[in-house]
Amino acid sequence: MAAFNLKDGRPLWRTRRPTATVLPLSWDGGVLSGSGSEAWLIDPHDGRELGRWRLPEPLADTDHRPAFTLVDPDRCLMPCGPRSVVAIHLSSGLVDQFFRHDADLSASAAEFTGRVVWLRERRAGYLAVDPDDGSKLWNVDVRQPLVSGVVRDGEGFVVVSEGGVLFRLRSDGHVVERRSSVTRVAALRDLGAREMIIVTKGTLRVITVHPREE
Repeated sequence: MAAFNLKDGRPLWRTRRPTATVLPLSWDGGVLSGSGSEAWLIDPHDGRELGRWRLPEPLADTDHRPAFTLVDPDRCLMPCGPRSVVAIHLSSGLVDQFFRHDADLSASAAEFTGRVVWLRERRAGYLAVDPDDGSKLWNVDVRQPLVSGVVRDGEGFVVVSEGGVLFRLRSDGHVVERRSSVTRVAALRDLGAREMIIVTKGTLRVITVHPREE
């Protein structure tokens, strides 16, 4: 792992040996990394370690995709093992189990949208979890796999299936509308102002979601 000055590209520091890590995340002026059963925070200017956490289970292998999710300035969530989400605390250095499911979760970072933590089940839908106490709020099961990405839609939300069906949800996760969009979707990303990007094989498609008529 190496760091470079953003202004002139000057090398700042480099680790002495190869470092395995999921995609790092900027956190409170440091850079959070993780691999195996450990996560650590380093100073981006000199590589000095600022904190280290021992995890109860190995960090889920996200294949260099995001694994960390900040839910407040002091707390970061990460998938550990096949069914757990763990929270690490910056101020106290504590590690605790945020949520444990009775089925396998996708090896991907939790999403934090609309004051809800969204966890994707493997080859299934989403679970909505309370960010304060880790209790299950509801689940979104549309009987087909959903891609990563939950977009805020007024008081509700939008999700998309791998097959290209767009689902509009109420604030309690109930499906109120569905419509076909495109085929074979890879991901959904929020652009704001009711616009979103649907990522397909080789294309990026912008969609505008208009207010729903009651």
